[in-house]
Amino acid sequence: MAWQKLNDGRSVGCCECDWNAGISLRLCSLLLDRPGFMQDPAPNTVNGTLMGAHCTSATRLRGFDECPEPMILRSHSESEVGVSPQVTWPVGEPVTVMKFNGPDKIILGTGTVAANIDTPPCGGCRTSVELKLDHVDDPRDCKGFHQLFIVGKHERLLRAYCQLPGSRSCRSLEERRRTEFIPFQPPNVTG
Repeated sequence: MAWQKLNDGRSVGCCECDWNAGISLRLCSLLLDRPGFMQDPAPNTVNGTLMGAHCTSATRLRGFDECPEPMILRSHSESEVGVSPQVTWPVGEPVTVMKFNGPDKIILGTGTVAANIDTPPCGGCRTSVELKLDHVDDPRDCKGFHQLFIVGKHERLLRAYCQLPGSRSCRSLEERRRTEFIPFQPPNVTG
């Protein structure tokens, strides 16, 4: 719940000491004015989808000043103690997948929310979202961990951000089969 409150409040709540995910959450907050959902990915080869789950989803998925999405309070999935939110994601909405994988790489792709997976009866983290990715035939090609799921179409803005310091153009998830990540050049800071 603490991570949810931080992410809904324009701050960063990130678990497992993943500083790249923390930077991604902050970039999402500043650039897109909404929280991202740091998740553990799992390819669903039967449906050809990518599932992402964690017990830390924010609720203001459409923007910090927008109404929160519905949620159910449950226990933490692994320990069965405490309180953890199961946030209901908007089925049919476009989603951007992104993660800064620095200092010079970023993961980027798009898709649509296909389903929310109830936990229980299924196992796993409380907020569990299933995406149908654009231009990805096999979800096992989506390498990486703790990418952000972000409600809305933000690929164009994120690509423009990647190009600000003069880097090469970004590569999307479907282009990563042979080149695992998108190149990104940080600005040269002096002083």
